[in-house]
Amino acid sequence: MSLSRIRAFAEAGALDLALASIAHGQPDYAQHPQAWLGWERLKFRLLQRASRWQDVADAASSLPATLPANDRRIFETDGARAWLRLHRGSEARKLLLGLLWSGAASPPAASVRIWRRLLIEAYLEDNLTDDARLALLEYQSDYPIEDARERDVFARVWLRVGEPRYALRLLKADAHKGNWLYLLASLRAGDRPAAAVERDAAHAAGAKGAAPADAARLWGVVTTAALQRRNWPVAVSALERFLALAPELPLNPLLPYDGDTLWQTYRRLGEQLGNRHQLLLGDDSAWETAAKRAGAAHHAVQARAYNAMLALTGQAPAGRMTGYRWLLTALLAEPGGTTLVDRLFLTAPKTFPHLSALPVPVRLVLANDAVDRHDLPLAARLMVGVDHVPSGENPFDWTLRVARVLILGGKPKQGVAQLQTLIDDSKTLDKTQADRLMQVLFNLQSLKLDQQAVVLFQAMLPHLSDVQLKREVLYWEGDSYKAMGKDREAARRYLDSAMLAGAAQGYDQWGQTARYNAAQALAKAGMDGDARRILGDLLARTQSPERVTFLKQKLAELAHSHVSIGDAAVTGARPR
Repeated sequence: MSLSRIRAFAEAGALDLALASIAHGQPDYAQHPQAWLGWERLKFRLLQRASRWQDVADAASSLPATLPANDRRIFETDGARAWLRLHRGSEARKLLLGLLWSGAASPPAASVRIWRRLLIEAYLEDNLTDDARLALLEYQSDYPIEDARERDVFARVWLRVGEPRYALRLLKADAHKGNWLYLLASLRAGDRPAAAVERDAAHAAGAKGAAPADAARLWGVVTTAALQRRNWPVAVSALERFLALAPELPLNPLLPYDGDTLWQTYRRLGEQLGNRHQLLLGDDSAWETAAKRAGAAHHAVQARAYNAMLALTGQAPAGRMTGYRWLLTALLAEPGGTTLVDRLFLTAPKTFPHLSALPVPVRLVLANDAVDRHDLPLAARLMVGVDHVPSGENPFDWTLRVARVLILGGKPKQGVAQLQTLIDDSKTLDKTQADRLMQVLFNLQSLKLDQQAVVLFQAMLPHLSDVQLKREVLYWEGDSYKAMGKDREAARRYLDSAMLAGAAQGYDQWGQTARYNAAQALAKAGMDGDARRILGDLLARTQSPERVTFLKQKLAELAHSHVSIGDAAVTGARPR
């Protein structure tokens, strides 16, 4: 495969395909060093474009020993940048110091300057502020500062070592109200009132088109100003936005805010409100009433503060659980609520020093989220000890959520057992319960656990009174049999689904789709005559010209080729 073709893949957006093509087709370096080099350059460019920083760093550490120095420098510089992207300062320093002190032929002056600047960033990543300050002073004595990137890096050094005026002096060349570092330096240096910084940072953070990472840092500046002013409502709101927007940002020493910070700020606001309204700690019903009243008045931040206080200081377990439940419900409804909840509970080592300290309902919410983002080890740790339905939880909903986490979290046997018990213990299943239960059974089907799904679909049927629900269960059971290659059984279930409504109703859209799928299964099972009769019956009853053409085509295919008919083009079954 040619490099031009691989570049075309990348330009079309198929970066992973292009990189896989390079991995498969790159020439051997020992035999074709120049050709290998062209492929390697393209690989590095595509990896950086795809933000696959670990792969860039790994590639930079496994270069051929005989690679010419000039090419090695370029790749290793990319590797150092990648380590910085990964917030791994020590690994970046190893590469950079090796580049600076390799003892090889003198590198270009421009490269040395880049390495020295990156080295300052690497010191900052590991909070080595004294080393960063010394390196900065030496750098400034050797080079004039040329661009905004350098000014930002060096301003962070001065802020970190407690010299905000030096930072402000650097940043004034690029001063604008959307530069979080400039706003922070202005605040730290006392150059502008905290209220003005708070206002300008909030305006910039909420501006249309602000990148999430930039908005997060600006909300961090709002937090700093609001905490300085003891403006607890604004601090709570800003912290929530900061934590929701910046899941990938490391804990920045300039914006050192985590879940513990938000809990502490909830408490400060809650205490302020409690004192104002003469609420006593331990009077759980009074705090619940205050939270309800604030919510009804659309004072959402106040309501969350009341609920946080109830969760943290409630006298009775039921009161504390109410606080957690209401707070969780409110936060999950906010933009980025799932991320915010994760950060609030999983980055709060002072409030929750270990996972077992988390309330069980909270752990289940977090475990569901961990499964959704494929963090199965975290989901498994969160589920340890989650054995019984907590007080105040709906048993059906609780068991269903636990079963889903177990199934998707790598423990399907335990999850299926939970579902079987849930069905057995339910005299009847209403439409809402059946719909939610089927969603979990679809998870089993997506994992190719169709036999287990069949058993549970069959267990559901006696607990359903609604005819359409029964038709749906039979249809999805047919899908599982089809997935297992049991085509006769699949056909039986599809026909049962179609005909359960009775002769008059059995040709509705659902029934026609089920009959078509039955014909498909029968054809695959070698029962071509049955398949033709069902398709002919559907053809005689349809009024749609498109459907007539489609069914005639499928009948012709079946008659002439004796192959299985294609996938159904008519849908009546609801999507999973």
